[in-house]
Amino acid sequence: MKILFVGDYSGAHANLRDELIRKGHEVTLAGGGDGFKGFSSDICLSYQSGIKLGKKVESAWKAYQLRKMKRYDIVQFINPNPISIYYTPAEIRDLVVSARLSVVLLCGCDGSFHQNYGKISPWLCRQCEEIDNNGRICYLKSNRAYLEYEKEFYRNINLMIPMDWCYYEMHNTDWEREKSTDLLPMPIVIGEEPCMEIPDKLRILHPLNRKGFKGTPVIREAFIELQRRYGDRAEFVIDGRMPYKEYVELSKSADIILDQTYSTSAGMSVLLGMEQGKITMGGVKEHAIVNAQIQRHKELPLLSLGDNVADIVSNISRVLEMEKKELLAVKRNSRNYVKKYHDVRKVVDTLLAYYAKGLADKGEAIM
Repeated sequence: MKILFVGDYSGAHANLRDELIRKGHEVTLAGGGDGFKGFSSDICLSYQSGIKLGKKVESAWKAYQLRKMKRYDIVQFINPNPISIYYTPAEIRDLVVSARLSVVLLCGCDGSFHQNYGKISPWLCRQCEEIDNNGRICYLKSNRAYLEYEKEFYRNINLMIPMDWCYYEMHNTDWEREKSTDLLPMPIVIGEEPCMEIPDKLRILHPLNRKGFKGTPVIREAFIELQRRYGDRAEFVIDGRMPYKEYVELSKSADIILDQTYSTSAGMSVLLGMEQGKITMGGVKEHAIVNAQIQRHKELPLLSLGDNVADIVSNISRVLEMEKKELLAVKRNSRNYVKKYHDVRKVVDTLLAYYAKGLADKGEAIM
């Protein structure tokens, strides 16, 4: 099949593309790099000329890129938001209907996420607005023009694929559920078996990205107390906002990776750490709304981090007091969990099955 992926937040589309190509499909990735992460793409959506050639030239360049994204069997978006930065709703609608099957992964922030996430965690969006957005209300839930575009986008799309249980919960209207598949696990490339060892001094890493969204201020405050208690047994590092390839190398140097304080799921940074055999911590796992069918969330070896200083200090202290054999067991569980559920080869097989059903439902021939 000839497949177009549009946008990438975390390397998910890049991982899927590479595996689909390995299976013999023709896959093109169009994206804007996602800021400092610097994700590469086959079609660059960001107009990055060093010479100011004017609006007419920029518009012509974008139109040329848009033409290259037409006439695919499958067009799959990471989310309705990133593409809206570059093209009008009418242009995006034309792109959606140009393919035999249009697909969106429910992944990352959109209007529905911001309007509904408070049911799961009241702090995540609030902290993001207060800290990352300098007190301004997020346009993804307040801008009428964007919300109208997003509603139309989802109405026109053929298939909605949630990549975690929380995204499924955010899109819960009857017409959305009719378009939705079962969950598709985040795709992780499984590398060689890492060396499993517990050093005398553990390195604890909190990847720096959006400070409010990730809960960095409370983690930073907790690190001060933890450094006082365990400075001889652990190193506490907050670092990030770097190209994705550099972050992968940074994560390899850690023993414990701390993700978001307000999330209840495992994102790509957590799963990458698990693939590397790391101990991972994030959110308050007990707050998760777990559907009985989502067995993999019940098995998730993500240790609860907490969402306030006292709980973070207590939870990390508990890990630092564990014996080495216990820590090794957590590391092995992490690696085994990702291999069981998130191996990109298994994920792509599931994705292709969703494509086949989506095409069949439209009366299209399956290629």
